[in-house]
Amino acid sequence: MLTRSASARTRVSRSNDNVSSTTRRNRHFNTTSMLGVAFHGKGGSGKGFESNIKELTSEIDTITSWRYPDGTSVLDEGCYAWWEPSEMRSFESDVWVGADKAIDVACEAADGASVLFGFSQGAMLIGCLLAEKRMPESVKACVLVGGAWCRPYSNGLGELVQWRLGKKSKTYQSPKLLHIISAQDRVNPPSSAMMLQAAVGGDIVYHAGGHVVPLDKKDAIAAWVRQNAE
Repeated sequence: MLTRSASARTRVSRSNDNVSSTTRRNRHFNTTSMLGVAFHGKGGSGKGFESNIKELTSEIDTITSWRYPDGTSVLDEGCYAWWEPSEMRSFESDVWVGADKAIDVACEAADGASVLFGFSQGAMLIGCLLAEKRMPESVKACVLVGGAWCRPYSNGLGELVQWRLGKKSKTYQSPKLLHIISAQDRVNPPSSAMMLQAAVGGDIVYHAGGHVVPLDKKDAIAAWVRQNAE
């Protein structure tokens, strides 16, 4: 189900020289080359995320190639995060050690891309790009799956709320946004994901799968990207 928010009733690597890219033939025969960048969640990797969401990305035929960066914090061999782990959950913590470096890497990876796709920490990383006003101008659409409030960047998110609800005295680069949220998510509570959505705006797709990329919603996600990425 796709819903819209009050303003628009708004409801997975070029970093570390470790780049995994998938290029394929566009079924709609669109000759324009479009790049997507997918940010994995905590404990994942670019290569693993590419494999995990291949069924979805193959449906997003407007994107001719994908980039899958590894997170900037090494947890174990082949396992990464976007900031250093702590005793607190990310959505509860006021400090994300290493997040500023991750934002720099994400900004570089996203340069020239049309679409960003993030899961869990990867979705929150997209939220950080928005809060810090670091979103590259090339990005037209972002999909945030299983995201949550970015506490260390609350001030920037608050500015976005004021900008969205008040007079547009400042101009911010803001792509179209789609939030994928599950009431059954036991990792990042849906209430926290809704706080992020309320700040940055965007559409919402609800699903019942918990803290996962819902492949059963691939058609709806692909259709949304086709509509908003160009």
